[in-house]
Amino acid sequence: MYQSKHFTLEKIKEGIYAAIVTEYGGGIGNAGIIDLGDQTVIFDTFNTPQAARDLRKAAEDLIGNPISYVVNSHWHGDHIRGNQSFEDCKIISTVHTRKLMEEIHPPRIKQQQQTIDQLIEYIQTLEKEPSPQKDVISQLIEIKETLPQLKLVLPDIVFNKQYSIKGSKREVQLITYGGGHTKSDAFLYVPTEQVIFMGDLLVIQNHPMIGDGSQQNGLKY
Repeated sequence: MYQSKHFTLEKIKEGIYAAIVTEYGGGIGNAGIIDLGDQTVIFDTFNTPQAARDLRKAAEDLIGNPISYVVNSHWHGDHIRGNQSFEDCKIISTVHTRKLMEEIHPPRIKQQQQTIDQLIEYIQTLEKEPSPQKDVISQLIEIKETLPQLKLVLPDIVFNKQYSIKGSKREVQLITYGGGHTKSDAFLYVPTEQVIFMGDLLVIQNHPMIGDGSQQNGLKY
């Protein structure tokens, strides 16, 4: 199976894979690969284009088809900053997620690109600590390497409540009930196998991160 420093692949069902990020790579947020038969869907695109390139290569090697669709579950960078590695594909999100991406990311990326020297200094400071956090340092180095060429690629297909993609082998349903982890979160459901990709709506042995959302806002926009 395809090897990457950014993630490992876990086979969930035939043609359905979870891409679980490694501790020292540029992925940060997990992703998914779903074979529809005549089409391939990617769920989330990691935190860096280089991790996303590996994800694309893995999907093409595994499935044998070009990538047709990419889903952005929500607007956070570790789920959408790899979009530029799928720029020729159809990228899908909720209406509100696209709006948040368009509002938040351009100034954020510009600011980070303008202060890359400060990031380098910060990495060097971390490296000099008595017990350096090697995972954090590694992840920051991945970000540093990608910043000069990083650009925002927005979804070109948006939906309000539900969107279905039908292939020759199976169908996937993209569903949102509004906010939760952010002000707009979507998940992907594969009905035939009863498999679900939930993005950051699902946490295990950890407290949910809801700084940009609300546990009480699950049915609102």
